[in-house]
Amino acid sequence: MPVVEWFEPIMNALLGYPVKMIHNIPIWFFMCLFVVEMFFYILFRRKNRFVWMIIAGILLLIFVAWANSALNPYVLPFTIPTALYAVVFYAFGYLLKQSKALAVNNIIIVIVEALIVLLVAYFNGKVAMHRNIYGNPLLFFAGGIAGAFFIIHLSRYLSNLFKSNKLVCYLGANTLVICGFHLQTFSVIKAIVIYVLGLSLSVFSQKIGLNMLFSAVSILLCIPVIWFINRYLPFIAGKSNLKK
Repeated sequence: MPVVEWFEPIMNALLGYPVKMIHNIPIWFFMCLFVVEMFFYILFRRKNRFVWMIIAGILLLIFVAWANSALNPYVLPFTIPTALYAVVFYAFGYLLKQSKALAVNNIIIVIVEALIVLLVAYFNGKVAMHRNIYGNPLLFFAGGIAGAFFIIHLSRYLSNLFKSNKLVCYLGANTLVICGFHLQTFSVIKAIVIYVLGLSLSVFSQKIGLNMLFSAVSILLCIPVIWFINRYLPFIAGKSNLKK
């Protein structure tokens, strides 16, 4: 394995190079979201813009994102290449915010959206935004939009099906913390599997049930971290001081 200098993880985290964030790769998303919001604010800060102007802005972003990935041989810092693609979805969500399309609660529509996502995934292949791997841009955006609709509609359907669940609501309100710390819980679980149970990590290979259990335990291990941050360090998650 190549030698990694002590300062490289820090520099890569500050510059937002996801591939080289060896300490905690998922935090690239936070920087990317920040850059996305800045792009969106610059382009659409005037609330009285016409819809066609917003659509034109989205098309311009798509072109710039494609041109950067196709013609620019250099990696831009602060996850800018990824943000150029991501802001398209952000802007699309802005347009749909007041739309009744998001309020649909029909399992048939959820199934159709899932099928679209599966078909796009089959024909477009692997997508990894943090590595700027998108495949066919048209299929990428089609699959991304269909996937967003699928998650939103599925969430609404499950919400109506199971009503209010305190644990699910609690976890949903603290996904930011889970995103930042779940890899650390992965390491804890792996250490227990290897050094306590004496098993190889290959036991998880191609076993959906074990991997679902792995994920569930990981989320449960995040709960003490969530409690500690909410109680003593709420500003880390962008929250005001909560009542003790």
